[in-house]
Amino acid sequence: WSLLHTPSPSGFEQEIQKVVDKRAKKFADETYKDVHGNLFAVVNPKGSIKIMLAGHCDQIGFMVKHVHNDGYLHIDAIGGIDPTVVPGTRVKVLSENGQFDGIIGYKPAHLVSVADRGTKLTLKELCVDLGMTGEEAKKLITIGDPVVFFPTVTELANSRISAPGCDNRVGSSTITEAAPIFSDKLGGKNHDVAC
Repeated sequence: WSLLHTPSPSGFEQEIQKVVDKRAKKFADETYKDVHGNLFAVVNPKGSIKIMLAGHCDQIGFMVKHVHNDGYLHIDAIGGIDPTVVPGTRVKVLSENGQFDGIIGYKPAHLVSVADRGTKLTLKELCVDLGMTGEEAKKLITIGDPVVFFPTVTELANSRISAPGCDNRVGSSTITEAAPIFSDKLGGKNHDVAC
């Protein structure tokens, strides 16, 4: 569950990489990051046959682009976001001053003009409401702070789950489960295969 409860949008993946690194250290001979921030876990680095299992652990989200005087946050997308489906969604702002819960808001239906009803929403029309005054928000939130969908796991029927980070975290989980099995099946640490 830690993979799904650790918010880390694209470009802000340090926290989720700590979780993946901890899982990988159970089977890998070494783990390291490259200059681009990619995390590697290597089994039998001296093997003559090299096999790579690749995945990613980031997630889509938002970034604060303006803190309004009334305390609302204007946001931009990190990744492919459809603005029409996010009003009313719980989010979490990841600031150096802490993590703050909020709701993505839009103009109330009774204030939307007849001409605007049914038109496609844009991110410009949405904002994050933290329940803060403008003074509080400007003190705690910085332009560029990431905003993620609230990190929760919903258990569905038939042993299925839904979570904001499922798309990418399933790949990381699969790799950390498969790499040690794969390595063992192909000869393990004392043979010619490197994973």
